[in-house]
Amino acid sequence: MYTRVPDSPISLAEDSLQRTATTIGITWADGSNNGGVAITNYKIEYRAQGDSTFLEAGTTASKAFSITPLTLGTTYEIQVSAENSVGYSDPSALFTILHAIRPDQPSAPATVNSGTDIVVTWTAPTANGSPITSFQILFQQQDGQFSE
Repeated sequence: MYTRVPDSPISLAEDSLQRTATTIGITWADGSNNGGVAITNYKIEYRAQGDSTFLEAGTTASKAFSITPLTLGTTYEIQVSAENSVGYSDPSALFTILHAIRPDQPSAPATVNSGTDIVVTWTAPTANGSPITSFQILFQQQDGQFSE
């Protein structure tokens, strides 16, 4: 029986339930051919986009892994290689992801009546890795309903 290294892993994706201020979780699927013997391990490597050198995040026997510690606001490139008893596959296609989480909550708003206008001010929150592009302002009416 002819054996060889497995095909590269495919379909890298984020496991959004694992995302924190310092962690990104990823999942993947096996390539179409395991090389004739069982895949025993996966090697996960990452780098900040633009860097030339990959860092080894770790190895696992499962098709999921959490990479940590990461820096908010950095775009990362991730690749995974599969291993069987013959050796490691070529790395997967790069999976690119911006490491960011939801912004913090803004400060409580302050309001000032200015003639027929209401001026609303607040302190912007920490963006947590990605620029804040807009704010939603809701006003509660006397009947308890909210409007923009």
